[in-house]
Amino acid sequence: SRSFALKEDTYPLDQPRNPYILQRDDEHDTRRVILPLHDSLNHASNAKTTIQYSATTKTWTLISQDIYQKGQEVYINYGETRGNLDMMLNYGFASSSLQNNNAYYGIKFDITDFIQAAMAVQPQIFTKESLQNIFQRLSRIEQTRRHTKPYQDLALFSIDIVQHPQSKQYIPRTDEWLRVTLHTIDYIGLALGLSDEQASSLPQDVVMAMLVGRLDELYRCMDRLKEQRRKRRLVQNKDDTTTCEEEEEEEEAVELWENQIETLLEAEKMAIEKITGAFF
Repeated sequence: SRSFALKEDTYPLDQPRNPYILQRDDEHDTRRVILPLHDSLNHASNAKTTIQYSATTKTWTLISQDIYQKGQEVYINYGETRGNLDMMLNYGFASSSLQNNNAYYGIKFDITDFIQAAMAVQPQIFTKESLQNIFQRLSRIEQTRRHTKPYQDLALFSIDIVQHPQSKQYIPRTDEWLRVTLHTIDYIGLALGLSDEQASSLPQDVVMAMLVGRLDELYRCMDRLKEQRRKRRLVQNKDDTTTCEEEEEEEEAVELWENQIETLLEAEKMAIEKITGAFF
């Protein structure tokens, strides 16, 4: 059974003690609740549905802005801004395309990704020594998150790929922590000798370096996944012994997860390529 994230004014609740109950990165607090029957509906990334509660009748109503014919399956959206990693960890599947509003949410990065990107952009200025203080500070923050955040929020930084409403070009949208850290490293760069022009372009350059670095990781991960699959199938073809039903089910489960991981990697790669292709 899956839970629904409802606005606080729809489902009032005292401040929960467990941080997992609070929906993340929302302007207004939301609550996760179980709604029988509603949670049996399948997900579609473009489904436009809302849930309303009537205090008079004490009933929940699912309202859809989509047009359905009689007999068609009705879909709901498991989260308009939930990234593929979030969907994978919560529901066991990933989407192969851009999500709602032509966007891709939640590309996760850690401290090492950030530091390596900064050093790649300005190798003469940024070294392990010059970035030691900020690395230690971010490490402490990351360790704290590991004890207080859900699995999908353990990464320190997150970047969304969104479409600009006017130009229709895809642009990176950083989360608050990354914006603050980019601002900090901007000042560090000025103190270490960067010109005003170099410092002004530093945040965008570092973000692009992070995305390019991730793209390289995705290529390598996909190659390793394909090679692992190829080797496993070779072993299966050479093994002439009859496999039991339990072994067959295990092989099917492994292949299912491999397919979902491959879908996640491919979707993230395609989203990043929409940006990096415009710059390189």
